[in-house]
Amino acid sequence: MNYTRYAKTLVAAILLVPVLLVNAKPAQPITKSTPQPIAQKKQVDTIKVMIFGPESTDIITQSDIDRPGLDGQKRKLDDIIIERLMYQDAEKYHMLPDDEAIEKQLRAVMTENKLTPQQMDGIFVSSGYTPEEGKRQFGIMIAVNSIINFKITSRLIVPDKEVNAYYQAHPEIIEAEYQLERTVIPFSAIQDKKAQQKRIEAQAKSGKLPDAVWSPAFWITESELAEHLQFVIKLYPGQCGMPLEIEDGFEVYRLSDKRPEKARSLQERYREIVNLLRQPKLQEMMEQYKKELLENSTIVYLD
Repeated sequence: MNYTRYAKTLVAAILLVPVLLVNAKPAQPITKSTPQPIAQKKQVDTIKVMIFGPESTDIITQSDIDRPGLDGQKRKLDDIIIERLMYQDAEKYHMLPDDEAIEKQLRAVMTENKLTPQQMDGIFVSSGYTPEEGKRQFGIMIAVNSIINFKITSRLIVPDKEVNAYYQAHPEIIEAEYQLERTVIPFSAIQDKKAQQKRIEAQAKSGKLPDAVWSPAFWITESELAEHLQFVIKLYPGQCGMPLEIEDGFEVYRLSDKRPEKARSLQERYREIVNLLRQPKLQEMMEQYKKELLENSTIVYLD
C-alpha cells in the first residue's frame, strides 16, 4: 500500500492555511509521560533544545529532529520550535482538541479516503510514529491550525476595492468554442472526384447535404483547431465548410453552435482573486506572529 500518498492526504485534510505559509512542521511536545519513538539503534536520546515559553517549558530531543512529520518529510529544527510555541499558544486560548475531537477528525479522513483503522495505523508507522503517537501528533496539527486561524486567517480581510482592481488589471479570457458535426461522403463510383467535389461544394454552400450522415456534435476550442480547420472560425451556426479530400472520400464539417471568446466574470473569479491577494498579507502576518512567539520565549540550544 502507498502509505506516503495517504500520509500527504492526511496532512492536507486539516490544513486550512496553505502549507507554504506555515513553515512550522508537525512535532510532538515531550512530557515525562510521553512515549519516545522507537530508535533505529540502541543509543541514549539527547536533549538538543529547551524552550521556556509563556505557558510552559518544553524540550526537543535528537529523536524529535530525526523523525519526519506525518507527511514523511524531514523537519527543520526551527520549524519544530515554532510548532511547539504555537501549541503552547493554542493551550493558552483553550484550543487543544480533546480525544473525541481527534477521533472525529480521523474518522472523517478515513471515510473520505476509504481507509480502514489498520491502514491509518500503517500511515503513522510508516512516518515513524506508533499509532498512539500518530494520533497525538494529529491532535497537535489540529491545535496549531486552530491558533493560526484564530490569530491570522480570521483577521485577514481583502477589500473589494483591491479585488476589483486586480480583476480589471488581470483579465482572464475564455477562448472561443465551436460545436461541430462531421461527415465523410465516400468517393462516387459513377462520378469523377473533381465533379463530385464541385457538387458537394454547391450542396455545402446551401447547407443541404442529402448524402451526409453526420456524427454526434462535439465541442472544440479555437486553440485546438488544426490548421486545415481554421475556416471553422468564420462559419456561422448551420453553415458547412468546403469538402476536404481524405483517403476514403470527402470530409465535411458543419458548425452547430459557437461560444464566442469572453472574459470570466468577477463573480466567477472572486474567490480565487481573494485567495491570491491574501497570500502576501498572510505571509507577512505569519512572520510577525512567529517573531512575537520567539520574543516572548527563551530558547536554549544544547550541544
